[in-house]
Amino acid sequence: MKSFIFATALLISQIVLATEPPPNYPVVKGEVRKVDLASNRVSIKHEEIPNLNMPSMTMSFLVQDPNFLNGLSVGDKINFVTDEINGDLTVLWLEKQALPTLPIVKGVVRKIDLASSRISIKHEAIPNLDMPGMTMSFLVQ
Repeated sequence: MKSFIFATALLISQIVLATEPPPNYPVVKGEVRKVDLASNRVSIKHEEIPNLNMPSMTMSFLVQDPNFLNGLSVGDKINFVTDEINGDLTVLWLEKQALPTLPIVKGVVRKIDLASSRISIKHEAIPNLDMPGMTMSFLVQ
């Protein structure tokens, strides 16, 4: 029995500590909707999960390792692997999706409107938006 417990713990630690997803599971894309540190859960709006025959939806998952929740915020785009373990849908692996590399564009501030959270900038061409140089207003987050 002790060897079974040790082997199970070793297998779980390999899955939890892996920087790569565990083999033989599909990697699913999702967006974090809620992080609940107290209950060790994360709500995810996810695409179809083939290994569970589950359509896309938003639902709460138990996380296998509480460290998965460190630095995770609502709105984060993630890749994850999940399975049903002891009746709980459990995240076995999780990573934030890499942000796209965006170009740096030079510009000159022409106006700041604090009331509407907008800024007007005379800017160079913005290649990722296929936009020529011009002066325009941008919403500031």
